Amino acid sequence: MGNCLRAGSLSDLANWNDPSVVSMAKDIETAMAVFIPPPPDDKPDQRRKFFLGLATGIINHLQNNQTAFSVQVPEVSGAPTQTVTSTIKVCP
Repeated sequence: MGNCLRAGSLSDLANWNDPSVVSMAKDIETAMAVFIPPPPDDKPDQRRKFFLGLATGIINHLQNNQTAFSVQVPEVSGAPTQTVTSTIKVCP
């Protein structure tokens, strides 16, 4: 993927360990495990649903506030510095 943001979906739960299933929720789970390892009696589906909700909220917020982002392109070869708007592309 890489060219859009994808929160993930409940249907991903069945294939969570499949490397072809890419989502922000999976990346959040991986990052969180570094700081807070899952307990031995962990129920992964419940934790993963939490990450799906978190990722969905983050992506929705970014998409709903795209004008909050401004990218400054510095002067190159004598051309003046430009400010360009960004677009948040979301995958289904």
